[in-house]
Amino acid sequence: MHTLELMAVMLGGLLLALGGVGCVAPALARRGLAAFPRNRMLAWVLTAIVLGWCGMLVYHGPLGFLEAYREWLFVLVPLAVVLICVFVEELLAARALGGLLIMLPAPILEMARWHPSAWRYVPIFLAYAMVLAGAGLVTAPYLFRKAAERLTGDDGACRGSGAGLAVLG
Repeated sequence: MHTLELMAVMLGGLLLALGGVGCVAPALARRGLAAFPRNRMLAWVLTAIVLGWCGMLVYHGPLGFLEAYREWLFVLVPLAVVLICVFVEELLAARALGGLLIMLPAPILEMARWHPSAWRYVPIFLAYAMVLAGAGLVTAPYLFRKAAERLTGDDGACRGSGAGLAVLG
């Protein structure tokens, strides 16, 4: 299986699973979405993943005149994770999810760039939608709560949103 197909299957499976939870257990989905932005442990894990990924990309990228300071990333990235987790507690999980949504499209776009199928435009479109959603969450994390309330207001809306997410998956 080509890596683009594998990435599409993984992304589709994730969307299908999340949509399935919304369809089958709407009360659980609403509670989980309401608690997510202030979940400290999940926020720390997501922040460490996002900053570690950013640090890896910077480490392997061309740094120009900063090349001599490349090794400092091994100290600066963990320090940044600790400082962000301590001083940016408010809605950090939603912000970290936004950062992850900004980072995830990079490998998707890299794999889709030269793929011969016309279906490659579907993951490309989803990748750019993820970047826009991630930028919105990083700059305004309260949008997560507002969107979650709008999409899962009652059981019917939650089941409908879950079904839409599952169909998209």
